[in-house]
Amino acid sequence: MKKNTIRYTALGVAFLLILGVFSMWALTTQESVTVGVGTIDPSVTVTNGANVTASEPILQDSVSGEYGDVAENYTLYVVDKSAQQEYTGAYEVTLHIANAAEMSKDLKDLSMQIVLEGADGELKSSYLTLENGKVSFLVGHDFFENSTGAIVNVDVNIDGGSYRTYEDVDAVSSFNFVIDVEEIGRTINP
Repeated sequence: MKKNTIRYTALGVAFLLILGVFSMWALTTQESVTVGVGTIDPSVTVTNGANVTASEPILQDSVSGEYGDVAENYTLYVVDKSAQQEYTGAYEVTLHIANAAEMSKDLKDLSMQIVLEGADGELKSSYLTLENGKVSFLVGHDFFENSTGAIVNVDVNIDGGSYRTYEDVDAVSSFNFVIDVEEIGRTINP
């Protein structure tokens, strides 16, 4: 009886180890997801901002394991709705870190302020972190219209923040941002 107990215990432990190996394999092979280019409503066009076009870094140099600064006044995207001025409803603008799982291997902490700069300097801001992975803004038609009634572009900017790498990280992976701009079909009150 004692021999059977030992055998069954050994088989049970072996079974649990095998399941553990397969579940670990599943976790490590599913660490990233392929993403599309995002949803862009036909009433707007989105282009890369000047800082992206110039390949300027977002994270300022820092000592490994210590806090560093995130770039300020860094234009990621420019949203232009001048071709579709008759739409007067609201838009939802969502910015994602598409490779947040990959970035979390290099970064222990990340907090960057995302600012939408609309007409006449109107601002909307929120913080984007690795934990939340995205930030959304609800903007009305008036966010694109300046005081003279002209339609202007909206800039999606990074405006500072901080980050910290793990102590053994010498280089941080490149960010992969994705933006969605969608009509939500209703007006909003300012």
